[in-house]
Amino acid sequence: MKRVIPATLTLLLAACATQEKPPAPADDMSASQPVQTAPASPEPTAQNNAEATVVMKADISKDGHNVNCRIISSEKPDLDDISLDYCRNENYRRPIKNGVPVIEHDHLVTVKYHVDK
Repeated sequence: MKRVIPATLTLLLAACATQEKPPAPADDMSASQPVQTAPASPEPTAQNNAEATVVMKADISKDGHNVNCRIISSEKPDLDDISLDYCRNENYRRPIKNGVPVIEHDHLVTVKYHVDK
């Protein structure tokens, strides 16, 4: 009997330690997280040692893809097209609210171009 109690207690503690976190409260919306990395700076920009930041807004669809990408601010207009292409191809974890996939509107996407020195 003395051996059964410690063994049972050990199993119980191990089971509790491996349980997943409880789900988020029903009214919370999960934060969308990007699934891939930023684009490489285009060749002409890299050759000119240009650095710039492009800020966009997009809606994240129920399946995690960016839609309705639009430029909010841009330091170098020649980077707008590649930045929009990046935004359109960016994937996120699906936005969830109350356990149901939803559309996340006006998600900010910031791309910083720089040259490694």
